[in-house]
Amino acid sequence: MRVTIPIFSSCLTILMFGCEPSCESTCEKLMSCDEIAMDHIPVQECATTCEVQQQVYEKWSASDEREWFSDMKYCIDDASCGDISDGECYNDELYIW
Repeated sequence: MRVTIPIFSSCLTILMFGCEPSCESTCEKLMSCDEIAMDHIPVQECATTCEVQQQVYEKWSASDEREWFSDMKYCIDDASCGDISDGECYNDELYIW
C-alpha cells in the first residue's frame, strides 16, 4: 500500500498541472511566430538543441535552472508571439538554445 500512495500522488499532480511542454512543441511555437527570427532552423534541430540544454541542467543537478527552463517553455506555450518577441519569456539566467 505504501507504493500505491506516492504513485497515485504523482499521477494526481500530473493531472492537476499537466505535462511540461516538449522541446518540439516549444520550437514549433517559436517557428510559427513571424516576429521571431529563427534563421530558418528546422524544428527538429531546434528541439534537439533544446533537449540537450535541458539535459545539461538535469546532469548538473541545477534545480533552479531546470525549473526556470520548464517555466520558460510553459511561458512560450502560453504567450502570444508578440509577447514572446517583446521578451515576455526571457530569463537572462538561462542559456537560450
